[in-house]
Amino acid sequence: MKARVAFLPLLLFCGAAFFGQDTLLAPKPAEPARMKGVWVAAISGNYPRQKTADSASLKAGVDFVVDECARLGFNAIFFQVRPSCDALYKSKIFPWSEWLTGTVGAGPQDGFDPLKYFCEAAHKKNIALHAWINPYRIKAKKGQSLEALLSARPRLKQLRKYIIPSADGNYWLDPGQPRVRRLIINGAKEILKNYDVDGLHLDDYFYPQTGIDDAASFKKYGDGDELADYRRRSVNILVRDLHSLVKKTRPDADFGISPFGIWANKSAANPYGSDTRGTESYSAHFADSIEWIKSGWLDYIVPQIYWERGHKAADYTALAEWWNGAVEASGIRLYIGLGDYKAAAALGDPKSPWRDGQEIREQIEFNKSLKNVAGEIHFNFDSALQVEKFQKP
Repeated sequence: MKARVAFLPLLLFCGAAFFGQDTLLAPKPAEPARMKGVWVAAISGNYPRQKTADSASLKAGVDFVVDECARLGFNAIFFQVRPSCDALYKSKIFPWSEWLTGTVGAGPQDGFDPLKYFCEAAHKKNIALHAWINPYRIKAKKGQSLEALLSARPRLKQLRKYIIPSADGNYWLDPGQPRVRRLIINGAKEILKNYDVDGLHLDDYFYPQTGIDDAASFKKYGDGDELADYRRRSVNILVRDLHSLVKKTRPDADFGISPFGIWANKSAANPYGSDTRGTESYSAHFADSIEWIKSGWLDYIVPQIYWERGHKAADYTALAEWWNGAVEASGIRLYIGLGDYKAAAALGDPKSPWRDGQEIREQIEFNKSLKNVAGEIHFNFDSALQVEKFQKP
């Protein structure tokens, strides 16, 4: 394992030898339209606008999001359906989400199912609907004990010893545990079988950057690896198995991930990283997105490049170009995750590079010059509404 990881960056930029057809699944046909997607985040209040069990209000909230997305020209919605080992859909595995009704385990009135209705409403407007899940994290209120969290999540009680605290006060399903991965796989299968989703989507929450104590799992499953390699391998197994699940369960659906925007910084030890000086997903989150590309475990990838052009530590242009090269000849579509929230926060600030949406507009134009960038996904829906003039097609 250690030898394979050490030589991976060298292989990345060796051209066709690395990305050759003998190492990957056959490329998928080109998409009929450029991606113009948006993340609809439950934890940010994008949906529901207010926590409620009232089915009429929840239905109206879906209609509002879908209608606005259609008006702004979006052709795909990435709806956060499992923020914290809970669900914004009818599940036999995870309880109804606190982000939906205000109480974990309390569902909407009259049997209303937000994900089902989101699929129907989006498809009527010719908008794709992707189910976005956070696989490992259980977000806790300040000082909340694990027992309190599990009291509303009975299916997780059997995994009690595999749930570990992170230094930021939240809890994490231990990514190295096979039973944890089975739970996540079964939860994804439930979505794919029961809902007319166009894809399954993960964001950048893998191992917590603040750290967890997974010594027991490492001792049992480390298999001679160093800790960092073991953690990357654990994540890789989940990514590989989720990709296989999607292809077997809904072959017409996509599987994609939006990792942190920096895979690794260029250095003497790793001359093939990007020309940046920021947090590295490879070492901080143990997310080896280049391995996922190399192995063909994705249909698309969405690096979250939430910095402006000319940023001293993480220049947008340099990162977009780096990712453009990373997917070269892989058959995996590259979408760029754009930081609309920064533009929304900068409205009225004449000193900000994000003012008036100009930075986002020019990032989109720059993306069109890169042959492997097939579109963008914007974070997030509310931010798009605030700066809508640069979102229109």
